[in-house]
Amino acid sequence: MNPPFRFQITRPRPEGLRAWEKAMKAIAQERPTYLLFGDGSSLPGPWGQPRAGGWAVVVLRRQGEGYHSQQVLEGGEPRATVETMEFMAVLKGLEALPLGAKAAVFTDNETIHALLNPGQKGHIRIRARWQRENRHLLARMKVAMARRKVRVYLLPRGIRVKHHRKAHRRALAAAQAVRPGFLLRLWLGLRRLLGLTRKPKAP
Repeated sequence: MNPPFRFQITRPRPEGLRAWEKAMKAIAQERPTYLLFGDGSSLPGPWGQPRAGGWAVVVLRRQGEGYHSQQVLEGGEPRATVETMEFMAVLKGLEALPLGAKAAVFTDNETIHALLNPGQKGHIRIRARWQRENRHLLARMKVAMARRKVRVYLLPRGIRVKHHRKAHRRALAAAQAVRPGFLLRLWLGLRRLLGLTRKPKAP
């Protein structure tokens, strides 16, 4: 069986390799029209300053027996966690697909994979605070997945795919593009350190 795309195997865990082989077999049988490789990045800030985040997703479309055409979507947020950016990569990629499309999504984030596959064994409990703060994103993801035929796969450690590496580089560049300048980061960091920032009012 020829894989639908090229990848490199570098010392993966046995369970990860088995899951990867199962995913490749499923894709060969189901023949999805689109493959999505998403990734997110978050840059650290000084003195507890909120992190700037970036996301990117590489979208491949099936042509004949392989996947050749390529589209890259990306974006950034001045304040974001890496989980939110990983989630945004998948969400934006799915929303860009036509309704009813058949797609396979790859992510290397176990938390996001578990969030999108709640019925699978080994489900990770997502932090309640993250879910509260991102209710709007969760609602959009629910709609996006309901309107398309989507399977989400975990990209295990030790498996290197050039499309995912490209998404990682673009996500990092997107985060750097929205990151405040040095002097502004210094000022924001000093304000937080000295307790000059306003505390949110209790509900």
